[in-house]
Amino acid sequence: MKKIFIFIITLFIISCSNLEKKQEMPVYEKKFYYYYENWDLKNAKEMLKYIKEGKKQDYLRQKLKYKLKKEQDLRELLSNIKQELKDSKYNLLKESTLDTLENELIIKNMKKYNITKAKIYFGKIKFGRDITKVPLIISYFDDSFYFEINSKLVNEKWVFISFSERG
Repeated sequence: MKKIFIFIITLFIISCSNLEKKQEMPVYEKKFYYYYENWDLKNAKEMLKYIKEGKKQDYLRQKLKYKLKKEQDLRELLSNIKQELKDSKYNLLKESTLDTLENELIIKNMKKYNITKAKIYFGKIKFGRDITKVPLIISYFDDSFYFEINSKLVNEKWVFISFSERG
């Protein structure tokens, strides 16, 4: 009985030692994904230099190009919206905004003012993992209105999900 027990334990130990070891992701690749997911594309690009596998590097380079394109798309959208607001048009802003009561009220209130002579500024875009925040300042003579626009990438398109008026 004792020999059978020792034999079973020996078989168990041998079989466990033959298990494949989990392949660990290289440090630079982990860092790439961390920066990539948090929209720190400059550092993600820097990490690509240290990834030596050709196919892996090409794949990650394509992913990076995608995010760089989406970042540029957002900048172009903001520029186009700025131009439309200066012309007192709100079509692109409405098309790019999620239909919620709060968003509709803010756009409706913006329409009350003739902002053709106002100065419109978009601040530095803060890219987050899921939500991107864009500060918006509308200077109208002596008054300034501060907003924070929260946007999200939905179906390959930037959508403004909420406007927060700042004091």
